[in-house]
Parts: sequence; C-alpha cells; structure tokens
Amino acid sequence: MAATITVTPPQSQHDTARPIRKYTLVWLCHTDGSGTLPTGHLMNGEIVGITFTPDSVNAPTSLYDMTITDGSGIDVAAGLGANLSATASLRIVPMQTQTISAVVYRGAYVVAEEQLTLNITNAGTSKGGTVLIYLR
Repeated sequence: MAATITVTPPQSQHDTARPIRKYTLVWLCHTDGSGTLPTGHLMNGEIVGITFTPDSVNAPTSLYDMTITDGSGIDVAAGLGANLSATASLRIVPMQTQTISAVVYRGAYVVAEEQLTLNITNAGTSKGGTVLIYLR
C-alpha cells in the first residue's frame, strides 16, 4: 500500500482576526513503515508550533521518526520529531539557532510560498497519525 496524506488547510489564509493558522495533516505510511509525503499546499509564515499525534487505531511503532522538510531539505521540526511515542501526542516549538561571533541567535523557521514534506521512518506496517502545523 502506498503512503498517503490528507491536508486540511486553514479556513482562511488571510484572516486578520485569527493570526495563527493551523494545517491538519493526516498521514498513513507505506507497508514498509515509511513515507515521503508532500503536503501539496504552499504555506507562508513563521512556524510557531507543531503537534505530532499517533493514530488511536493504527498507532505507529514506538520510537518512530518524522522530519518535516522545506524545499531546501531543512527539517523545520529541528530534529524534534525523532523517537516519537506510539501513544502520546507531542507539541514542539521548533527554533533555529545560529551563532555569530559567540552570540547565539534564535528564531522561528519561516516558510514563504513553500510546500513542506513529511518524511516518516520506522512507523510500522500501514500505520498513521496526525500532524498539526501552526503558522503565524
């Protein structure tokens, strides 16, 4: 069985009354426990949070891994999607860090007209879950 993804974009892309937009990504991995799934939607904004939730019926294998890459191959989840639980949700706030002249700078990942890709490994045969991506 091929890996699949269903994306539910926010109700409105430009609602000034609701500055945080939530994308819901429901995924199902391949029979080999992996998947490379482009979201199919162009996203814009700062990533202010990501939630990983295993499916309650077809839960992934414990310690499965997920990256969310942009068009340059950068993991916008900052490596925090490694060794995920098969039973508990995890919410992260990924930050990128850069050191210049001994000064550490931190900031949110920014996507501009980019399609993100879910990359799943070690999830078990045809297992699934949901990823929520919050953008401002």
